[in-house]
Amino acid sequence: MRRLWLGAAATVLVAAAAGGTFAKFIDTEESNQQSVAAGTLAINLATGGSFGTWNVGPVAPYTSMDDLHTRYAFVENTGDVAGMLHYGAVNLVDLENSCNDAEASSGDTQCGTGNDQGDLSNQLTVQTAGLDASQENGTWICEAPTGQNDDPVTLKNLSNASVASNIEVKGRSAVCLAIVFSLPDREDNNLVQGDSSTFNMQFTLTSK
Repeated sequence: MRRLWLGAAATVLVAAAAGGTFAKFIDTEESNQQSVAAGTLAINLATGGSFGTWNVGPVAPYTSMDDLHTRYAFVENTGDVAGMLHYGAVNLVDLENSCNDAEASSGDTQCGTGNDQGDLSNQLTVQTAGLDASQENGTWICEAPTGQNDDPVTLKNLSNASVASNIEVKGRSAVCLAIVFSLPDREDNNLVQGDSSTFNMQFTLTSK
């Protein structure tokens, strides 16, 4: 059937070419004025009204749920275009603070009081999960999990490159981020005894 249809079409075209020039009926309509506008993507951070300072710890090697340290942040998209979340750690500083016998016997060769001598960021992991968010009397509240979770990544790696998250923030809405800090149980955990890290969390929305 397809071959017959193509043959008929070819016949019409050949006949039209052989028959000379034909006039065409033409009618044109113009629609009313149309407009296209770029959407907006704008991020706002809050933790119950303000994005404050988190003090996490003291952390210990993970043996139970009690060893998980969870902090919450609310990412609000005040624009009208959905965006995917990216996040990272900036201005990371590792501090050794001091070096006890356990650290020294584990082979810690950077004992001292200067910056960037600590080892905590090499072992501490950060994992983020998304939850629905709502506002009640001007205060953000975490609701049910969205099922959008990210794999854990070390704080050091998080400082080297931002994570392209699986978490989506729709326009004119917000998500609650559960940010879980954990110290996995490792044979070289003694290297981080007494160490600390300071950093800033940076969040970015990128349109889909």
